[in-house]
Amino acid sequence: MIIGLDGKPLSSKQKYRARASGFSNSAASITKPVFKGWDWSGGSPDDDIVANLSIIRQRSRQLTMEAPIIAGLYKTLTTNVVGDGLRPEPTPDVDYLNMSPEDARKWKADTLRFWKIFAESIDCDAYRRDNFYELTRLILRSQLESGDCFVTLPSFSRTNGIFDLKVQVIESDCVCDPLDGAGTEYIDLGNDIYGGVELSEYGEVLAYWFYTGHPLAHRKTYRSNSYDRSRWTRIPAFGEETGIQNVLHLMETVRPNQRRGIPLIAPVVELALTLDRYMKAEAIAAQIQAMFTLIITSENPESVAGEMGSIFGDTTGSDDDSFVELGPGIVQYARPGESVTPVNPSRPTTSFEPFINSVLQQAGPSLGMPYELLVQKFDSSYSASRAALNMASSNFKVVRSGLVKDFCQPVYDAFMDEAVARGYIDAPGYFENSITRKAYLKTMWNGPGIPQIDPVKEVRAYQMAIDAGLTSRSQASRLYNGSDYHQNIAELGLEREEAKRHGIIFED
Repeated sequence: MIIGLDGKPLSSKQKYRARASGFSNSAASITKPVFKGWDWSGGSPDDDIVANLSIIRQRSRQLTMEAPIIAGLYKTLTTNVVGDGLRPEPTPDVDYLNMSPEDARKWKADTLRFWKIFAESIDCDAYRRDNFYELTRLILRSQLESGDCFVTLPSFSRTNGIFDLKVQVIESDCVCDPLDGAGTEYIDLGNDIYGGVELSEYGEVLAYWFYTGHPLAHRKTYRSNSYDRSRWTRIPAFGEETGIQNVLHLMETVRPNQRRGIPLIAPVVELALTLDRYMKAEAIAAQIQAMFTLIITSENPESVAGEMGSIFGDTTGSDDDSFVELGPGIVQYARPGESVTPVNPSRPTTSFEPFINSVLQQAGPSLGMPYELLVQKFDSSYSASRAALNMASSNFKVVRSGLVKDFCQPVYDAFMDEAVARGYIDAPGYFENSITRKAYLKTMWNGPGIPQIDPVKEVRAYQMAIDAGLTSRSQASRLYNGSDYHQNIAELGLEREEAKRHGIIFED
């Protein structure tokens, strides 16, 4: 029997021929017992991802609220990828822009001065709750937990506001397909719309469909019983005249032509749920073990039932001194024919910790998180712990790179557009052509450094790499603690001058 592209058997008249070779005897075998009962047929990215996304997304959130290990996973990732914020280090193309080193230093300082005004104020948030760095953490957390996250960049003024640019974060559920007035049928608008993402005939993203409010909200303030077309807003993915992104869609793409992102824990949802239930069951069993537990054996069960009723308050004011009572320091005599047998269950079992550790060690690689960081426990050798941190750091860099590309840099670009247009930042030729604009927009983003076990060894290693010409001091500063080397030098110079004024001389 030969299987076609749709996963169904082909007739002998069809052109595919049987070839009992290669993978047909291993991974593609349909006769081996090990593959019996395995529903391996798949679908397109839309079939496999978008069609199931709502369930996966909500289960992911529920586990975040219930399972400590999942909540800790997101906390560890956001702390190490974003920390207290990703900060820009402007690096304009000085050769193309014909800038002298002194002009470049001054231009960088001016740019950072206005960036701090924008980024460190909650006015940059459309909802006026968080500053830029807090929004960065929120966006990453939302992307990991829900699979993707959306950001728009509206422009409106506020009293005493300096910049009109705003960052509006929108949860992934709000991007969905338009429904009819009854909320039962999708509206046919003649375009390829699925998962709230509209594509052209070539697969290019044309627009996103945003639902007003939140589709899962129960409060009437945010949810209307009407699902008419007016409840959705179509926002083009790119401006028709400028070509600049109107919507920032943050997600990790794992399949070509993928419309929506996948929650980070999707591959381990079932395992995480089972593990969480097992851990809670063991915790309850340990709690029961701490209580006084006994079994009463009697030749007269009816008598024991009445006595047990008195224990739990079913009998009040009884003058019978033979009924059973539990309490600290109480000695109770049993009736003739009755005996008491203590129950002492052994909890947790001896296999509890090995089983938990084994499961987490298997789940860690699929989450990009070594076991040591997943459980925040470093009890191996220095070399093994250091290797785990290096592996985790590689994943942190990949996640950070995506966050910078999809969110930080586009927001910085929009900020520069407004700052230059308002005359806050001097950038001759900025709006004349795209090449000059991009020359001004070149930026490095600094975040938390690599987690360290022995800082002394780390510093020595960086110093050796610098001496050998394998890295620069700027690169070492970014890797060590995410700082800007040039700012460090400037601050050190100021500190030396201040110390000299007070008669303190630093040793070189």
